Amino acid sequence: MHFSSFGRLKEILKVFFEEEFGFIIKKVELHHYIPFATRWKTALQAKEKNWRGEVHLRQAFERLGPTFIKLGQLLSLRPDILPPHYIAELEKMQDHNVAVSYPEIKKLLTDEFGKKPEDVFSKIDPVPIATASLAQVHRAWLKDGTLVALKIQRPHIEKIIRGDIEVLLFMAHWIEKRHVAHGLPLVSLVEEFKRWTMRELNFHFEAANTKIIGQNFEGSNVVIPKVYDEYSTERVLTLQFIHGTPISDVSTLKKRKDLPGLIKRAYTALVEMVVIHGIFHADPHPGNILVQGKKIAFIDFGVVGHFDDRLRRITLELLTSAVQNEPERAFRAILELQEDDNFAHKDELRHDLRDILDQIRLEKLQNINVSKLLATILETINKHGIKVPLDFTLFAKTVITMEGLGLRYSPDLRLLKQTAPILEKELALRYSPKSLLKGAKAHFDTYQEILEKTPEYFLEAAKHLSTGKWGVELAPQEFGDLRVELEHSSGNIAIGLMIAAITISAALIMQIPNAPTVFGVHYVAFYGFTVAAVLGAWLVHRTVFIKQISRY
Repeated sequence: MHFSSFGRLKEILKVFFEEEFGFIIKKVELHHYIPFATRWKTALQAKEKNWRGEVHLRQAFERLGPTFIKLGQLLSLRPDILPPHYIAELEKMQDHNVAVSYPEIKKLLTDEFGKKPEDVFSKIDPVPIATASLAQVHRAWLKDGTLVALKIQRPHIEKIIRGDIEVLLFMAHWIEKRHVAHGLPLVSLVEEFKRWTMRELNFHFEAANTKIIGQNFEGSNVVIPKVYDEYSTERVLTLQFIHGTPISDVSTLKKRKDLPGLIKRAYTALVEMVVIHGIFHADPHPGNILVQGKKIAFIDFGVVGHFDDRLRRITLELLTSAVQNEPERAFRAILELQEDDNFAHKDELRHDLRDILDQIRLEKLQNINVSKLLATILETINKHGIKVPLDFTLFAKTVITMEGLGLRYSPDLRLLKQTAPILEKELALRYSPKSLLKGAKAHFDTYQEILEKTPEYFLEAAKHLSTGKWGVELAPQEFGDLRVELEHSSGNIAIGLMIAAITISAALIMQIPNAPTVFGVHYVAFYGFTVAAVLGAWLVHRTVFIKQISRY
């Protein structure tokens, strides 16, 4: 850590000390950075009888400014790390930011565009309509009269955040070296926070996210703002101004009879983002969702989650197992979801998941509270110390937030019923012949390479067998069975790969039209399947019978 950052370190520790976290500061051996006068003054003050750590943590974050407010907001999205009462408290985090003065805004715009703001825009409202820790938003009008939302980064905010992150990394490394973090991955958590925040500070990423999600919902009843690239930079983002009623405006929206349908539409859109599109809004707080007539609009895509095909498939399996009440299927999905392959307490996890799903076994689909279900699954994952991808926890938190929002308007609202048709549709598409063939084509190059290199592998294995050298010297009289197992296993793997490659190739050849057939099958494909079947029978014979004979 740079010497100039020690002043900020002392300031951070002082705030936490005043919020009565002194016992932790002393435990991690950082108390010597706190001035003696502060320690003496705090010692003389009366202690709070019913001290609540979560409340004082939130207050400390709010006092320490934008970096810690963003950190608190990120932690509130991590029910896999923090217990529920801490999550609930951090969700109350408030930005106490004074709006940046308009002369400073004008200077920043001039620096970004290389000309005066009045040469770029027809008019800019000097009073912001929204102010946050990283940026503020102004109404503006383009030269053709189009009303836009102008998101402008706060001056010098990047320098402030980089300095604070440097201090946080120092503290994380310091604490982890003293083994007092109780398994909490502090360094990786700060590194993760750094990646997210640096991306959020670069508005080009938010512009790209907004455009991708906008294309995914093009022509639907979901509204995503248009991005004006020619008026956007790394620190300025110009978007279509979305008119609408924030979903947080309870008094206005409760007058609408179609409100439950609108809530379901917003939730359905979020589920589609995850299981179909693979990119979703990860911060759907009430201010980011607007009701526009009979449409739902989403704004502010600074924080998004990404689901690759593997994560989409696992999440689909997990949600389907909940809908169909299949504990074993949920268990397999979570095992595949984890990032640490050394998880040992599988039986305990299986029992816990069975207990969770048994609680909803007798419930009707429309009565199941999906947010409670997901929250319980996340608590179970946290209890067992299973490390799962951040994007999965963001998705779970998004669903929890969305159903909580819906319940404010309709206590009887249950969203799992809305999920079932989407899951059924996506499962049907995923396991359709067209999708399977697409997957086979995607892996064809891999199979082809394996097939081409199989003789080389065989030759290399034969050389090693002929010399008797396997990298580890084994005495034949003591490890004869192991040697036999290795020989058969390596041969079986190679033959199995050949069978797989031939089968995939034959399946692809079947797609060639207007070719001679045998029993209705392309003649080359027919011979390919025949060869694969013969090799398969030989592999079974080799595995079951030859191995048994070799043991005697």
